[in-house]
Amino acid sequence: MIIDFQWSRAHAYEIAPSESDPARRVIRERGRGKDRIRPLELSKKPLAVRFSELDGSPEGCRAFAQACGLLRTPAGKGPEAFDGPEGWPHSIKRMTLLINATTTMVMPSPRWRRTCMPLAKATLGLVSGLPDPRPTLVLQPITLWDAMIIQFAQFKASGNDMAICEHCDKWFERGIDGKRADARFCSRSCQNKFDYRKRRDGK
Repeated sequence: MIIDFQWSRAHAYEIAPSESDPARRVIRERGRGKDRIRPLELSKKPLAVRFSELDGSPEGCRAFAQACGLLRTPAGKGPEAFDGPEGWPHSIKRMTLLINATTTMVMPSPRWRRTCMPLAKATLGLVSGLPDPRPTLVLQPITLWDAMIIQFAQFKASGNDMAICEHCDKWFERGIDGKRADARFCSRSCQNKFDYRKRRDGK
């Protein structure tokens, strides 16, 4: 399966009060410049994981938008809510829950109905010659949000896994393409710091 996703990103974004409701904030474009990019190729780790690691601050979310674009709105189509149930901090929490669900879930289980797969939309096609004459399944996500979920689903279906480092509490990849399946730390540095703290505290 190939994920073919391009997205429209503005040259600059800002957090500002909504014109319709000044008590709420939006992420909006500054200027009219925009680019066509492939945001799924900007990060070694699944982009969904990188998004889930945001702290929800206006500056952190603006920086992510600056790199990848808005979650559901292509450049030139208006602002996107920052606050509220469809806002960015809520979306970060939602993505974290989806990652946790697919990471801790043991099949078979009825919990699969509550994971991320039904929450992403894409067009589906079959293309020959990629890379052999047999037809290849090609998914084209509708929005950046859909693309992040589908990319993570493909990552999991390939036998990879994500775990939280016991020292720095950040996600890291383990399994087939990452560290060994039972790895507890994202790096040797984190393992050394964890061991040092353990010795220092006498635990």
